[in-house]
Amino acid sequence: NVLTRRREAYHAQLVAPAAPAEGEGLESIHTARVRVKDEGLERLLTVDRYRRASFLDHFLPDGSAIDGVLAGGASPLATAAYAARAARMGTGLFAVLTGEGGGPNGGGPVVRVRKRFEAEAAEPVLRAAYEVTNVSGAALRAVFGVETNWAITDPGAAVHVDGAAAPAGTRRTVENATRVAFSDVGWPGPVSLVLSRVAAVHLVPLETVSSSEGGLERIFQGLTCLAAWPLLLDPGARAELGLECRLGA
Repeated sequence: NVLTRRREAYHAQLVAPAAPAEGEGLESIHTARVRVKDEGLERLLTVDRYRRASFLDHFLPDGSAIDGVLAGGASPLATAAYAARAARMGTGLFAVLTGEGGGPNGGGPVVRVRKRFEAEAAEPVLRAAYEVTNVSGAALRAVFGVETNWAITDPGAAVHVDGAAAPAGTRRTVENATRVAFSDVGWPGPVSLVLSRVAAVHLVPLETVSSSEGGLERIFQGLTCLAAWPLLLDPGARAELGLECRLGA
């Protein structure tokens, strides 16, 4: 339930503001006169190249590519199609998704990703177990990331990374993290993302430029969390990773 950022017609007003017509009458959100409520809004004119869902997988050649993903750029796996099957498991459900990708310049796949989701009726936890396999013929050194997006409405809501809190509207990176706890106004308690292995956690506010009667303004739409792990795999080798989304701290 997080907004995917798209180009809006009124965004052009920030790039080339229209001059008001002679004798222009009452202003509305449809008039040509541009009022800007926040400075630097043009820096927020970002278009996402993929849907801001959750458990999106990113395969990156190195750590320097993370900034591009966080700015809305898609990695080779973020928009890949996965084969999926689902079934009941006792009193719960599970689903297995499998996909390949990561080939540079349209080449063959570099990694195979298999992820299994499990949810038990009596337990407020969604588990995701990942297997990332090097299917290329060469040693693999890269970064694998799992993106989740959170529909937090208050940019001042506390987000804890291994106990250290900062507002949701703050961009930050925490190295060697194992747990992120999200909260928001009206939530009965936190929601935690627990990592099976330490990772670099990147938290980036999702902000848009929106038009209102008062002018163009910055709107906080949610929070992106990218957990990133370095990979060093020989041909055929596999890395196992895991995440748990849990209600409560």
